Amino acid sequence: MRNATPALGEASEKQLVTKLIVKYEDEELAIENVQLTIDKKLNEHTLARLKGRVKQDNFDQFVLTTNAETNLVIEYQVGEDKILLFNGVIVKIESEAEGIEQNAIYYLEIEALSYTYLLDIQHKKRSFQDVNMTYYHLIKTVIKEYPRSDCLDYATEKETLNSIVMQYQETDWQFIKRMASRFYAPIIANHTSDSPKFTVGVRPESTATKLENLNYKVVKNVDTFRNNVHNYRIHSTESDYMFYEVTTKGNDTKSLEIGDSVLYKGRTFYIVSAQAMVKHHILSHTYTLSASNGFFTPPIFNETIAGLTIQGTVIKVSRNLLKVRLDIDPEQSAEKAYWLKYSTFYSTWYCMPEVGDRVNVHFPTKDESDAIVINSIKHASSGSFKRSNDGNSTAAAGSSGGGSSQAGLSIPNAQTPTAQKKQNFDFENLSQNEKVKMIVTPSGKMIILDDNSSSVSIVCNDSTYIRLADSGDISIFTESDITFESKADINFSAEEMIYMKAKESIAFECGESLLELTPEEVKIKGTDIKLNK
Repeated sequence: MRNATPALGEASEKQLVTKLIVKYEDEELAIENVQLTIDKKLNEHTLARLKGRVKQDNFDQFVLTTNAETNLVIEYQVGEDKILLFNGVIVKIESEAEGIEQNAIYYLEIEALSYTYLLDIQHKKRSFQDVNMTYYHLIKTVIKEYPRSDCLDYATEKETLNSIVMQYQETDWQFIKRMASRFYAPIIANHTSDSPKFTVGVRPESTATKLENLNYKVVKNVDTFRNNVHNYRIHSTESDYMFYEVTTKGNDTKSLEIGDSVLYKGRTFYIVSAQAMVKHHILSHTYTLSASNGFFTPPIFNETIAGLTIQGTVIKVSRNLLKVRLDIDPEQSAEKAYWLKYSTFYSTWYCMPEVGDRVNVHFPTKDESDAIVINSIKHASSGSFKRSNDGNSTAAAGSSGGGSSQAGLSIPNAQTPTAQKKQNFDFENLSQNEKVKMIVTPSGKMIILDDNSSSVSIVCNDSTYIRLADSGDISIFTESDITFESKADINFSAEEMIYMKAKESIAFECGESLLELTPEEVKIKGTDIKLNK
């Protein structure tokens, strides 16, 4: 806080020459009959409004040369001393000419904002996933693209993010304000710097300035008191929400700022808003005084996040957790990415995405820490699983589902036992057929539900699969052994025929008895052989 100064009251007895100096781009603007107000509020840019009369030459030059980056500096001179009241960027000009030609009177109205306004122009989309990043580092990361920007942090106390943080369709100013509100703290714009500077929270208390013999107005905000006490459980009384508005006039060379402490009516108050005004060359300040709870800022949420779904690419998997590089981020370190929980809409179906899979990250509420991964998505450029025609499989990350309406190859109809042949399951063609649904692993295992051929296929690879058709046919195909093993019975039953075919031999064995069929002979072995009985 500021050091103690003499009591601020009415204008001093000694009258000094005063002058308001207005500069734009380091050139003084010759303006007369000036009226000036500078509004300083929590969580807002400082706003300066200036109105005055100028000569035609100055009028034309100012209007023609002003652009989106024109700087405005306002100083108040008292004798030999100068007070810098404002340094900012012009955002609006209104000009008016009264009268005709040489007799015309020219008026200018100028609005300017503190340089923090530069943080409040472009809406951005990005994520911050490093849970060990401090909020101070987060804010410094956000403002580093603005030359000579800076921030003083009196609120976050080296707290870390501990979860994913999203900046979505927010300006940097809106985003920083939301982050500060997590600590119930405001941000306060610096209105005398020529670059974006601000504080998060309020400076630590120091010696208070004494105010006395001033006109005042009292406002008691009972509604805000009730809202904060019941919704945020803060410890406060109704008197904490009693605000005094006091005005100082005269050659006040010690302008007070938001956050400064003052002594008034025997109590310590803090300035929560201020307005500087110059009228008829006299500078005055109107301060709003409050107890320390007057700085309390309820948490701010980005409502556009609720219900949002953003696509991304899986970069790491662990059990039911995923790390994802979101599409809104140009890059994302796997080491610093946030672990997102994988969730589905089903209680009995669960299939984890793989590294490289394209996924949807869903934000069900306005609190981005509730984010979850809800499903994988098929994408042409995602490096999805591909099966080669030679029966071998390659995988580049992906489980995938049905695709477009383009016609693709369907699974062939079931073959008769005497005409069984190897089938080829072409993933790319099948995935383009809207009547085919698939579950696929990166190594090539598939379950294929095909409405074209009215069949279900379970595929280990092109050489081993089981196929069930609506016609009732069941086909088992493999180039390796098939083994049926049971500790109880195995029953084969058919109303018409059981058909078995082998190129080398068919053998039945029970204990010491044997029946073996080969292309050359039939062998029967047993202790008691009965024929035609």
